[in-house]
Amino acid sequence: MIASGRVTGDGFAGLRALVVAPDKTLGTSSAKHKDGRPGILPMIPPTAGRWSALRRAGNGAPTGSKKGSPLETEVIELCARQLLRRYGVVFHRLLERETGLPPWRDLLLAYRRLEARGEIRGGRFVSGYLGEQFALPEAVELLRALRREERSGETLEISAAELKRRLKAWKAPKPRYKTGVFAKYVKGVSSASEGVVTG
Repeated sequence: MIASGRVTGDGFAGLRALVVAPDKTLGTSSAKHKDGRPGILPMIPPTAGRWSALRRAGNGAPTGSKKGSPLETEVIELCARQLLRRYGVVFHRLLERETGLPPWRDLLLAYRRLEARGEIRGGRFVSGYLGEQFALPEAVELLRALRREERSGETLEISAAELKRRLKAWKAPKPRYKTGVFAKYVKGVSSASEGVVTG
């Protein structure tokens, strides 16, 4: 019911209670830590937290979440705030691999509203990325302080074996464009310096 979005909880305690394997005895010395050491698992009542059923409309969306409704706007704004608290600075490219988010255009409207209210700042905070960027005021101050600091001259060295391991584990993201000029470009481009000519 949780995974299908039929119920929601006010915290993680109830979810933790559901995740603990049934063969583990809660609150006894026979329980073990993940690394095999003997220990006591915390006693979490299975009814921990408050659970609520989500009423759904015929299309499967939560009731009241019609496009542009106050509920939908509030949910998108909450998501936008959560991303700002997580990253400090938010821009489209940063969120490309995040799943379960509202579309960027909806988040963008929420960020513009927050900026108009003076709660966050808009601008260019991270170089090398196109598009609008938004940041918490405290993140902007931290970035300015970092820019003013003298460079330490430290170098980070990564071994060839580590680079090889990381390259082997890396998977190219699926192309977002499957048809049209962008799809041709993605199929034909070899490097940023050489580019590609599409016909």
